[in-house]
Amino acid sequence: TSHTKLPDNFDSCDSVKFEAAGKCLECNIPFALFAAPGEKSFTFFANPTGKISENSFIVAPWLSKFKDAIRIYDECTAEDILSSSYRYEYIGDTYSESTDKEEYIDNLKSLIKRLKGTGNKVVISRVITGSSADLDYIKLTVLRFASYADTFRFLYSTPQTGAWLGTTPEILFYYDKVNSTFKTMSLAGTRNKYEEKCWDTKNVIEQNIVAKYISEILKANSIPFSISRAEDINFFPVCHICDIFNGSISPQKVVRLIDALNPTPALGGFPLNNALTEISTIERHPRKCYGGYIGVDNKSKLLLHVNLRSMNFDKKTYCIYTGGGITENSVAEQEWEETKNKSLTLLKNIEKCKN
Repeated sequence: TSHTKLPDNFDSCDSVKFEAAGKCLECNIPFALFAAPGEKSFTFFANPTGKISENSFIVAPWLSKFKDAIRIYDECTAEDILSSSYRYEYIGDTYSESTDKEEYIDNLKSLIKRLKGTGNKVVISRVITGSSADLDYIKLTVLRFASYADTFRFLYSTPQTGAWLGTTPEILFYYDKVNSTFKTMSLAGTRNKYEEKCWDTKNVIEQNIVAKYISEILKANSIPFSISRAEDINFFPVCHICDIFNGSISPQKVVRLIDALNPTPALGGFPLNNALTEISTIERHPRKCYGGYIGVDNKSKLLLHVNLRSMNFDKKTYCIYTGGGITENSVAEQEWEETKNKSLTLLKNIEKCKN
């Protein structure tokens, strides 16, 4: 078999993992290929028979609870998969209708009116869809993973969710099982990396709402924590404000806290129930895994990242998800431009990876 050509900043022995991922996509074998921020080498799990093991990749779709998350266990190595004959049927059901610009802007204008004077925030996503014909997804994965080394990079497929590719900067929850410590972050506010030099009021207010929201959840669960403002998180061509929360936690409280933090105000809004009602009214597309979380669970740690900057795909269609936080200070047309900015690089990458 020919090995996938990898960029220089990748671990050379990973080419077999990308090749196995390609076979899994072709044969609909449940698998995950992923790396945490800064990791040079990728981890590959394939779970063709559903056999359970100690290490797993977690997929929690939008609004699902931790106990209901889908797990992909490390049953088979990349080499096992390449020499195996597993093959499963899968009927793709990737959403295939791009969000209409006029409809999006009209919906946002009405929403902004409803938000006046409330201090509330609602995250509205939109989708950009296209044809998967001639699109080399492994080539695209390599390109995306190489461009965003400081994010959690993931490619996975399960019968329940279909295939997803993403590069997410946002930690939902990190739990160090050895020391019983945790970390989470508040990530909000978006601006073009090259334009404004400092954060405007709208973005600062948005960030403070999110930080306050997380603080209140931690206090409600009697979890001691400290908070620090991190450097802006760059995600070319945009960047975000980020606050980091650290603390210690007893194992019994972990799942309850994860369920309380999910979905984050960066993907749902604030207050949550109000935001969810608005989302279900405005968005035509199903979010599926977008806005949920993915991550890795093993004996030493549980690391969960929010599923954003991601796309769902099958052999016919791809569907890119992109969103933005709407407050009373939002301008509908600017929000459309912001979501466009967020998906620009991915769309350019897709063009490059067509055969």
